[in-house]
Amino acid sequence: MSNKKVTIRDVAARAGVSRATVSRVLNDFPGVKPALRERVNQAMDELGFAPNYFSQALAKGRSNSIGLMVRSLGGYFFGSIMVEVEEVLTKKGFHCMVCSGSGKYEAERAAVDFMLSRQVDAMILSTDCLSDEELIKINQSGTPVVLISRDIEEIRDQCIRFDDATGGYNATQHLIENGHRDIATVTGPMTNRDARSRLQGYRKALEDNDIPYRPELVLESNFQVPGGKQATEKLLAAGHKFSAVFYGSDEMAIGGVQALNQAGLSVPDDVSVIGFEDVPLNEFLKPQMSSMRIPVSDIGHLAAMRALSLVDQEPLDSALEVQVELMERESVIAT
Repeated sequence: MSNKKVTIRDVAARAGVSRATVSRVLNDFPGVKPALRERVNQAMDELGFAPNYFSQALAKGRSNSIGLMVRSLGGYFFGSIMVEVEEVLTKKGFHCMVCSGSGKYEAERAAVDFMLSRQVDAMILSTDCLSDEELIKINQSGTPVVLISRDIEEIRDQCIRFDDATGGYNATQHLIENGHRDIATVTGPMTNRDARSRLQGYRKALEDNDIPYRPELVLESNFQVPGGKQATEKLLAAGHKFSAVFYGSDEMAIGGVQALNQAGLSVPDDVSVIGFEDVPLNEFLKPQMSSMRIPVSDIGHLAAMRALSLVDQEPLDSALEVQVELMERESVIAT
């Protein structure tokens, strides 16, 4: 069997038409007679012809693909966004190209450059490291961007915002209203904007309630289960007094509860715990986990629809802010 690649010339010869006609069929140009279109499609099937979609994209000026860069390919938050974006785009006849930025500048820049080289029609970006100026320049270059958890004044109607600082404030305030004053927090990495904003909210709630800020009760980690567990073990080993912990993500909170239980402490009887994001697993934990709920599916849906609107150059609705909501469950009790 020959491994020779089938070309447009071969399809044209099999169908008895010109190469221009084959090209018009491939690019779905109007004006091709149905009988000719059928002959070309039959010839492509018989020969096993695989169209060069990249070349077609160049010819059309559109690739029908949207780039999506997330911080991580794992975890509930970005996993849910990827699922929702892909579902919306597929229904609209678009493909989704996913890259990870890993929270590092070089990786984010490489991911963006890769997607641009593949002629994506727009990009949805969750970026910690690219500057406002870089993102504005990319947007002005002809490939529009939609930003998740970022707010840039010049392209504000392309930014999907949720107020992490208010979420951190309300989580801490909920603990204070239940009588807690010795409140620890385990944050995400301080290179991350969300983590910094949640810590800002924590500090503001303490300040508003005349509770001294205690740096020894603040530990930096990552957003994953092992990170929460390790940070909580360090907190316990240090011997500082605390009756509650605000975790910057639910995954960290799950790891934190593991560490507390292994130390012989009960949640919430000995230590109250609240997380952030509200993963579906929270309702099935023992005890059920209190959390600040981010409507992640809404974020993915909004991002995909805004990207499609930008591709089609439709008028933009500026309402792109989603609300973070307190979900009260069993892991917080009054002292």
